[in-house]
Amino acid sequence: MRRFAALVVGAAVVAVPVLGFAAPAQAHNYVVSSTPAQGETLTELPAQFEVTTNSPLLTLGGSVAGFAMEVKDAAGLYYGDGCVAVLGATLSETAALGAAGDYTLLWQLVSEDGHTVSGEIGFTWAPPADFVPSEGTKSAATCG
Repeated sequence: MRRFAALVVGAAVVAVPVLGFAAPAQAHNYVVSSTPAQGETLTELPAQFEVTTNSPLLTLGGSVAGFAMEVKDAAGLYYGDGCVAVLGATLSETAALGAAGDYTLLWQLVSEDGHTVSGEIGFTWAPPADFVPSEGTKSAATCG
């Protein structure tokens, strides 16, 4: 019995450092900034909506397959042309919004490790008095 207990303790002494210091799996990209920011009230239309992550995004031969941005208002109407761009760690789309109110920016990207990552950013649009709103559509636009 003592021999068995010594064997178990010896195995634990060897296994804990080996397992405890194993290298972690490569993590997915995560958002470090966005335009707009979560919960932000925009009072000026930015040139682009952007999601920037901690590492470069995975584009194969410059393809943006697997990447998307959609902007929806509270009534479920979509805004924007559906054409996204990827530059380094940033996913972007030309900004377009309708009337004042609550909006959601939905995004999807391909992480540096090859996994798809997605999320949403809620924000409020309070445009200046001279703003001309874009017309929303019932379905998300497809680039081209």
